[in-house]
Amino acid sequence: MDRRAWLLAPALLLLLAAFVWPVRWLLLRAFTEPRLGLQNFVLLWERPVYLRVVGNTVLIAAALTPACLLLGFPVAHAMAHGGPRLRRWLTAMVLVPSMCSFNPRRQHGKCGRSRFQPPLTHCIAS
Repeated sequence: MDRRAWLLAPALLLLLAAFVWPVRWLLLRAFTEPRLGLQNFVLLWERPVYLRVVGNTVLIAAALTPACLLLGFPVAHAMAHGGPRLRRWLTAMVLVPSMCSFNPRRQHGKCGRSRFQPPLTHCIAS
């Protein structure tokens, strides 16, 4: 085994601790608490409001996935094959929105400050 493979260990431990373990815990709780079975999911099918939410989620995902693919592949190609200036510009255009959060209710002072805000949120919130 290549010695450089050990460099992946910290990243894999972080992935395990931050994603795999919490998802495992949530799935385990979903099917076992308060008792073993599917009773926690019965409300999803009995109440129309939950069915509407699930339907809206599937509809939005079905509409946006092809749109993201149609926009993402050309941008990725341009980032891989473009000049340095184009790469910097596209990298900024891709990364800056993920660092900023725009919540219209927060902009008008109707929401309190959340503990889980993306970086730079305070820059646009005032």
